[in-house]
Amino acid sequence: MTNILDFNNALRERELEAYLKSGVADDSRADRIRDGLNACAESFIAWMFPAAVFDRRCAKIGNTHGDPGFSLTIETKGSKVGVWKDFGNPDQKGGDLIGLYMAAKGVSFPKALEDLADWIGQGTRPEVNYERQRLAAKAKRVERDLGAPKGEWHYTDADNNIIASVYRFEPAEGGKEFLPWDAVKGAWGNPPVRPLYNIPGILKAQRIIFCEGEKAAKALINLDIPATSVMGGCNSPLDKTDLSPLQGKEVILWADNDEPGAKFAAAVSLALQDIATVSAYVTAPDDAKQGWDAADAVDEGANIAMLLGEQAEPTQRPILPFFWFDEAKPNLEANDFVEGLLTSSAMSVVYGPSNCGKTFFILDLALHVSWGRQWRGRDVEQGAIVYLSLEGAQGIQNRMAAFKRHYKIEGRLPFVAMPKPVNLLDDDADIAAVIQLVHHVAEASGFPVRMVIVDTLSRAMAGGNENSSEDMTALIGNCDRIRSATDAHVCIIHHSGKDEARGARGHSSLRAATDTELEIKRDPEMTFSTVRVAKQRDLEAGDPFNFTLHSVHLGTNTKGKDVTSCVVVEAEKTIITARRHDDLSPKEADAFYTLAQLIGDYGCDPHSGETEGVILKVSINLWAKALKEAETINRDNEDSARKQMSRLRQSLVNKQKISTDGEFVWLS
Repeated sequence: MTNILDFNNALRERELEAYLKSGVADDSRADRIRDGLNACAESFIAWMFPAAVFDRRCAKIGNTHGDPGFSLTIETKGSKVGVWKDFGNPDQKGGDLIGLYMAAKGVSFPKALEDLADWIGQGTRPEVNYERQRLAAKAKRVERDLGAPKGEWHYTDADNNIIASVYRFEPAEGGKEFLPWDAVKGAWGNPPVRPLYNIPGILKAQRIIFCEGEKAAKALINLDIPATSVMGGCNSPLDKTDLSPLQGKEVILWADNDEPGAKFAAAVSLALQDIATVSAYVTAPDDAKQGWDAADAVDEGANIAMLLGEQAEPTQRPILPFFWFDEAKPNLEANDFVEGLLTSSAMSVVYGPSNCGKTFFILDLALHVSWGRQWRGRDVEQGAIVYLSLEGAQGIQNRMAAFKRHYKIEGRLPFVAMPKPVNLLDDDADIAAVIQLVHHVAEASGFPVRMVIVDTLSRAMAGGNENSSEDMTALIGNCDRIRSATDAHVCIIHHSGKDEARGARGHSSLRAATDTELEIKRDPEMTFSTVRVAKQRDLEAGDPFNFTLHSVHLGTNTKGKDVTSCVVVEAEKTIITARRHDDLSPKEADAFYTLAQLIGDYGCDPHSGETEGVILKVSINLWAKALKEAETINRDNEDSARKQMSRLRQSLVNKQKISTDGEFVWLS
């Protein structure tokens, strides 16, 4: 087995000489560096821009400074790999990954080549590149040094020829690793069709003990008890395993004493239903440790014959919890931590079009829960809040500061914001980190975490497709994992589709899994928003209610300009009778509402910076950028976006909704 860990770094003199004579060393240095970056484009982009979001063909980031956003697009696949363009900054011409590094770091071309040569490991010496290539090829066999194997099990055919092996390693950092070997192909990895362990012993016996792992099966085989297992243990895909050697046999299932083991036993029983007869299931003693198996029983000197005989159960114990009809009792404890609206350990979706106030609304509700104060006349049960602000920190910090100032709150509330993108689509990505954060906040605050807020769904999907049943179901399943592990309510902020009458955009499985749906719409005059309970699984829907935003002054920035944010307040009856803009098309209305929101947040006199007693204006560039982010105009094609922007601007001017001087725009 020492050969699998052969990472000898010594250069072979004749091989190096041949490499130097091949002409590879004389290639353009810039071309070599560019090719090296393109070969590992995703790794390079992730290193340079930690906030980048990846989909199947490209990466997106806010700008060359690495701010979160989607304006700068970088191709990561295909013939255009490495090509980038910043649609939010016309001064950036785009280019290749070397040019991207120059723009991000503000360095010259020669300096960029020096830095990037070191990054990709080529340096200036051709032998460095040669050695890197040679070692990379060897490293494909074993990705990292796992140390000497601590165990090995060989899978043989009926004639005792080895067809596959499994090696167990125990790395220095702890834990255990299993590395399969396909002896037929002569390569690391599982065979396309996985064999059963101990095929010669299976064929000679009528009763077989089916264990979860090779170690447990081997412990029984050493006692002359016919036993078998599968490659991969409880995670083995049984549909890729040849179970035919068990045809017509009697099987006793002995899985590990834990939940994965119980699920494994159920899966094996189902897979064998037309092949063999599963006659019994070995159950662990009441005082057995977690994960107890046949190897532990042998080590403990247990009576194996008793365990396989009269102590074995003819049917498997149920894995899932249940209770009978006569055991049902009424649940009189209220679990709606926001009275009549949100329940514990459930899932809700708050959706609506861009700039309708979704984030302000749910933040207001969540802060009242963390404050322990009534919200819109509804009692709340005080608890901690974990707000996953996946689009960055600045906006959420200003809104929290505005709430604190408006309500004159002193001291700390059990409310935390996490200002970094997380991936809730991939099981192996950030789910455990989110659960860990929730547990930490509960322990540190002394309050149970009532809500985990995901803002927004699209940023949590990490390049997934909202319209895909597979992707949406995966995200819902991971939200369920968070709920199950923390008992917290998971609230997802989402967008409505192009047809607002059809509700939240994306696959219908989201609505089917949701306990509470809240739809928010903005009045065409931008004066108030309406919240409607679109779905309520366990509570009454209730009447719609309205809110508007009240501006709060936070201070002045380094340029001497006022910085403001908003808090949610109830809409007055006189506001709700506002006139509608029935003469605007949907696109024109979106553009007008977005402009009104920007003027409310950033409007001032561009020459004096004043915000009082003047016509409030914003730059047309800022308006165009917001329309791209809201997907009102094309965000991926600059020429198309420019034409759409020009048409919308001229149409709103013609309808006397806005005025412009070519650089700035304001409401007429």
